[in-house]
Amino acid sequence: MKKLLLLGAGLLLCTACQQTGQSAQNELDSLRASIATTPDSVAYRMGLAQAEQLRQWIDDGIDSANINNFLQGMHDGVQAFDRKDAAANKAFAYAAGYEAGKYNVSDVIAQGIQHNLYGNDTTRQANVERVVDGLSDGVLQQTILPAEQAMAHFQQMMIAAKGSKELRETKAFTDSLAYYCGLAQAAMLKGYMHNTVGVDTACTADFLDGMRKGACKSSVEESAYVQGFVQGAMSVGKDIVGYLNFKLFGKDRAQGVNPMLVFLGINDGLRGKADISSEEASQWLTQIFKTTEYDEALAAENDSIANDNTTEE
Repeated sequence: MKKLLLLGAGLLLCTACQQTGQSAQNELDSLRASIATTPDSVAYRMGLAQAEQLRQWIDDGIDSANINNFLQGMHDGVQAFDRKDAAANKAFAYAAGYEAGKYNVSDVIAQGIQHNLYGNDTTRQANVERVVDGLSDGVLQQTILPAEQAMAHFQQMMIAAKGSKELRETKAFTDSLAYYCGLAQAAMLKGYMHNTVGVDTACTADFLDGMRKGACKSSVEESAYVQGFVQGAMSVGKDIVGYLNFKLFGKDRAQGVNPMLVFLGINDGLRGKADISSEEASQWLTQIFKTTEYDEALAAENDSIANDNTTEE
C-alpha cells in the first residue's frame, strides 16, 4: 500500500485546551519511552514512513511558520478520533465545517459568483456571509423553497445580472443572489457533511458554526490547526490506524495500535528527531508485514473494493 495518507478534502479552538511547551514535550517523550512491542514499533514507523509525503503536502499549502499549529491540530485530531466522545465529535464537526467554509464556500462558491458577476475585477466581492446563510437555512430546513427551485431562481438572477450593470451594482440584488446560490447547494452540503465526512447529526450546528468561521473569518494560524486536526482524525485516526489494526489483528476488535504512536512517528519525522529515515521505515514495515497472517484477507478485501469501484464506473 504505497499511499495511506488521503490528504485532501478544530475546534473548540480554545488555546487553553491546547497543550504547549514543556507539557507537550513531556507527553511525546513518554510515548517514545513506551514503545516496547512490535505493534508499537509498527505504529510509530508507519507514522514515520508517512512523514516525507506529508512534508511535501505541507510545503504546498501551509506556511512553515505555522507548522506547530498544524502539528498541534493533528495531535488533537488523533486524540479526538480515539476518544469518540461528545466533545470530540463536536470538535471534529467544527473542524470539518471550517475546512468546508474556507476551501469550498469561500475559495470556490463565493469566488465563482464574483468571477461571473465582475470578471477580473477583484475589488468587487460576492457576499460570502449570504452564501453561508443560504447553505445553513437549507441544511436546517428553515426555508420551504426546494433546492431545485432555489437553483432555478439563482440561475435566472445570474442571467439578469450579467445583462444589467445596475443589478450587478445593487447590493440587495447581489446579496439575494448569493443567498439563493447557497440555498441551492444545501442538499449537497448535507450529504457531504453526514455521508462523506461522517459528522454526527447531533453536531450539525457545530459543523455550520465552523463553516461560517472558515468562510468569513479564517486566519492562517487557525487554518493550519484545522487542517492538522482533520488530517489527524481522518487520515491518521480513521485510515492509517484502521489499516494497521486490520493488518496486525484482523477482525479482533479487542486489540489495536495506539493512534498517538502514529502521530509521534509523523511528528518525529517532520522535526528530524527519528533515528531512521521515512524510506528506511517503509522498508522495515514491508518486511514486518510479510510475516503477518492477514495479508491474504487484506488482499481479498482490496480486490473486492477494486471490483466494486469498477462496477460503479
